[in-house]
Amino acid sequence: MNQSDRLPPIAVSNRGGEVIPFIRVPRKNMDSAKWTQQKLCPDEIASYSAQHGTNTTRFSDKEVTHQHHCNFIGEEEEMETRSQERRHQLVQTAARLFREKGYAHATVRDLGKAVGLLSGSVFYHFDTKNDILCTVMAESIKVTLDRIRHRLEHAKTPREKLLSLIRSDLEGLHLETKDGYYVLVHEWRNLSEENKSKILALRGEYEGFWLDALRECDEAGLLSMDLVILRRLLNGAISWTSHWFRLNGRISLEELADHVLLLALKSE
Repeated sequence: MNQSDRLPPIAVSNRGGEVIPFIRVPRKNMDSAKWTQQKLCPDEIASYSAQHGTNTTRFSDKEVTHQHHCNFIGEEEEMETRSQERRHQLVQTAARLFREKGYAHATVRDLGKAVGLLSGSVFYHFDTKNDILCTVMAESIKVTLDRIRHRLEHAKTPREKLLSLIRSDLEGLHLETKDGYYVLVHEWRNLSEENKSKILALRGEYEGFWLDALRECDEAGLLSMDLVILRRLLNGAISWTSHWFRLNGRISLEELADHVLLLALKSE
């Protein structure tokens, strides 16, 4: 059990001499920090204390005003921002460590040391090491999905839609999520069955965009082979670029995407 799990149901935030009661409640969203703070208004304190057996006599000589709650909200937002920034740092660093050392050999102690935290503090943000691995993979896919949605809003033709997907995939492999993409490919076997189902759901949405674009290209007479086979060939070709393509090389990422598109479309 973490130290945060043993906190009393009601805690106090002191800010400028003001006493602001709040409770700490667990979050279920895997994209959020493990705990959030829920403030209590004065008339909620007594009923909450009666329900949970918490002594609130320490509040009896203080008036918790609306202004106190306004101040608390600002403090809570600031804490939430810091927590999200730290979580993002942990995910980025974990992706790098899992790529460099492998999931089995990169320890939570390594991760904590890399970001200036004790290893136990990492579990304020994640329940297990496997959840960290799952989040690394999930965040990489989500970044690519956001790119795809944005590009498809502006793509008008089947050819443009397919090119949008190719570019988004290549950017995932070679830009800020490159470590996460590597981990997604090479550490899949280390995911728990529960976490595999989460990644497969995201992967299903991602593959749906690909198959829709390929189907439109096929209906427009732009393809010359089976859609499933073509998708697998493209996936392999794009993934392999991580072994030889360099951003400062003789062609740009955009030019590489154009070459991949030529591989997909039948010769005119």
